[in-house]
Amino acid sequence: MRRNLHYFAAAMAITAPVAAQAEGETASIGVDAMGGLVRDDSEQTGPDDDVTYALLPSAAFGSQLVVQVDTILAKHREDDVFGGALHVGVRVGEEGFVGAYGSRTENTRHTGLALYRLGGEVDFDLGAVELASVAGYEHTERGSFLIRTTGTDDVYDVYDGDGRFFAFSDIRFRPSQNFSFSLGHRFNGGQHAGAASAVFGLGANVAIFAEGRLGKNDYDGGFIGLRARFGGGNNGSTLLDNRLMEDMFAPSNIRSTLGVPLPPPEEEEDGPGCGSCGGYGNCSA
Repeated sequence: MRRNLHYFAAAMAITAPVAAQAEGETASIGVDAMGGLVRDDSEQTGPDDDVTYALLPSAAFGSQLVVQVDTILAKHREDDVFGGALHVGVRVGEEGFVGAYGSRTENTRHTGLALYRLGGEVDFDLGAVELASVAGYEHTERGSFLIRTTGTDDVYDVYDGDGRFFAFSDIRFRPSQNFSFSLGHRFNGGQHAGAASAVFGLGANVAIFAEGRLGKNDYDGGFIGLRARFGGGNNGSTLLDNRLMEDMFAPSNIRSTLGVPLPPPEEEEDGPGCGSCGGYGNCSA
């Protein structure tokens, strides 16, 4: 399955930008720079909340046939996260989008954990309200890593590498031209979380924004950042949501802790006695 995802992503990366360029439309370019606190605990990182900061650039091309490339460069607690995503689809009417979504990210925790996603995407902008959703199949690399040894156990971080369903959905409201907020749901690594965001415009191209996640186990975090958007023109493509920030949480959502009992100490072949002698070795007459 992993190889198939590579082939699919490579095919989209080669063919789709060529088709989009042929349309000769203006590109839209954006970047989100953000930082905040997350829980996302593990045996390795400890129980205290810690800082995450990330840079998420995106670029979209085309008007009818739309191609968007997303990337992420992040420091998530003690881990580095990097990767990319590709959206390929068509506009439906003036403000709708239907297409395919594929991504791959790498988390440097332990020896590295790769995450692959492949799915479908819809986005309908109705003016004051926008509906957006991505759903499909995800696969995370399997791993088992020794964290520490107690007096009785070896303690491991275990990552379940089985594939599973994922889904990200949002409904966004725009009460005014310079303010919007959204509510949403995340199903990521088999864990549910609520999502909320607010965006305050500072002009035609720049805004400040806040993002929050509140979910099961450690799928919690709060962020604030700066958002910039450029280009597009009258016929250009508006940007779809860059969903790669969810990939920072995916490994911990599938993590479990396993304690493996240590073997009992080996018995000595010769000892001070046996039976009534009070030992476990051989008695001598």
